[in-house]
Amino acid sequence: MLLIIMLLATGCVSAMASGSSLTQNVKSTKINTDDVVTESDPILKFTAEMFNLALADGEENVFLSPLSAYLALAMLTNGAKGDTLDALLNVLGGEDLESLNILCRALINSITDTENNTIINIADSVWFEKNGFTVNDEFLNNAVNYFDSDAFAVDFSKTSTVKEINNWISDKTEGLIKEMLTKLDPATVAILVNTIYFNAKWQDEFTRTYKDKFNGTETDFMALYSVQMKYFNIDGAEGVIIPYDDGRNVFIAMKDGAELDVKKILSSADDKLITLNIPKFKLDYSKSLKDILSLMGIEIIFDEILCDVENIGTLDGGKLFVNDVVQNTAIEFNEAGTEAAAATVVEVFGTSAPIVQPYVITFDKPFNYMIFNLDTEIPLFIGRLDKPVFGE
Repeated sequence: MLLIIMLLATGCVSAMASGSSLTQNVKSTKINTDDVVTESDPILKFTAEMFNLALADGEENVFLSPLSAYLALAMLTNGAKGDTLDALLNVLGGEDLESLNILCRALINSITDTENNTIINIADSVWFEKNGFTVNDEFLNNAVNYFDSDAFAVDFSKTSTVKEINNWISDKTEGLIKEMLTKLDPATVAILVNTIYFNAKWQDEFTRTYKDKFNGTETDFMALYSVQMKYFNIDGAEGVIIPYDDGRNVFIAMKDGAELDVKKILSSADDKLITLNIPKFKLDYSKSLKDILSLMGIEIIFDEILCDVENIGTLDGGKLFVNDVVQNTAIEFNEAGTEAAAATVVEVFGTSAPIVQPYVITFDKPFNYMIFNLDTEIPLFIGRLDKPVFGE
């Protein structure tokens, strides 16, 4: 997944030659998170609210990484002051900036600590206009030390800068998200980026692919026969928890009617001998989160007058506000496993038992799903499959 936050300026920013890395002068500070207990409730609340609002828009095949949005907004929070800081902390569930930063550092450490064939990479970067804008040292230090962020001074008026940012995103998502940006507004003074890349093999690979109908339309299905896995039934709505081979991440598939309450799902799930039929799919998704985040309570960051993110840095003759928060995602769900990526961009403008017959569960109608990290009890990605597609 990719998330981009773009900051705009209300004043003018003139151009200079192309920029360079800013991290070489940042003093590295070791952040000890060994004794930090990661609290999942604020992120679960953030996830559920964002996903439900996205579904309310009526789009097909919604696929988001609220975690990517959360991390990008947490990095932005380091630049916020006053009412803007209070609004961000309230939506993100942080008591204060320091505890939010430590939570994010602990989450990144825990989620990316993988085993076997699983790969999970979380990456951040901040891009600043190199002329007419002075970066706040404390913001830069926090971005680097808490979020492992790269930092670059660039010329946003050059088309080569768009290519440079897109190349960074493509590299961090293993090519799943290649052209996040097409152009930049002349008023752009900063861009904050978060990416999440996930690649994992199933504990038990699907053994058969066949044609069948999903919601009345023929598509490719996968079958897994007589395998022990976690099964749940909440108020008549069924679901399964399919393990990846690391044992620390799972794919949760939920039929319509199942409440998106992961704690209830995990507590009610029991081992069951299952024969599973589910469609394979490959899709891309892109969405501006501006309206959703406004409804969630941080509309102040998009207000040219009220937004106060001046702790990011100082703009000659202008002030900063967030123009948009955009997210691109991609996923391939197949017989061997799952590969998924997200990118979020924040644009800152100025201005041996007896033989038992397996229970057969078939997902042949639209269903919700998530890629879920058991260690932190946090979804990495969440989506709804309305129409299976298998794009190029």
